[in-house]
Amino acid sequence: SFIDSWCGALADLVKEGKVLQIGGDGLLVWQIERVMERRAEPPIEFNLHRITPCHSKRHIVRFCQSRSIECIALMCNPEDEAVERQLLGPRGKALDELAASLGRTPMQVELSWYLQRGLLAIPPTE
Repeated sequence: SFIDSWCGALADLVKEGKVLQIGGDGLLVWQIERVMERRAEPPIEFNLHRITPCHSKRHIVRFCQSRSIECIALMCNPEDEAVERQLLGPRGKALDELAASLGRTPMQVELSWYLQRGLLAIPPTE
């Protein structure tokens, strides 16, 4: 299977000293469970996901955190986030209103949101 091939190839790279840790990009719970069932060595240490206050992906975050897998949040750029908040209507406007009430930018409030949830957030590049 793909997961067996993926685990085997990454394990070989770790043994050769070419990779220090293995992780995934957008791995879902069932995929991580399959890797864990296979008892991959080394285990998955991180999982990247596009996580925002509007799309918190609580299920995958809780799953990763309960298994000591670092959940890394890939933040979207401010323009995309602003459009996303507009599409969500009143729920999406809450971040803008909160930021204004605190005298902060929406990005500052968003960074605080990530830190409060124990997420490592990678800000967007231009």
